Amino acid sequence: MNEISIAAIEQAMKFERARKDAPPIGYPALPEVPGSRYTRQDFFALEQKHLWQQSWVCIGRDENVRDPEA
Repeated sequence: MNEISIAAIEQAMKFERARKDAPPIGYPALPEVPGSRYTRQDFFALEQKHLWQQSWVCIGRDENVRDPEA
């Protein structure tokens, strides 16, 4: 990533942290997420099938993993 990209990301993060109007004016209301979304087995099965098996999920980089031989 070049320095211009890093600076742009840092500037956007600073702007978002400083915002006081959350959500922004004119932003559509978000629906409440029911608690059962986190506990229902049928929903978990749908996530496993249609979300986690359909895309790669980066959980880390190999250079950040300690040497298993050490």
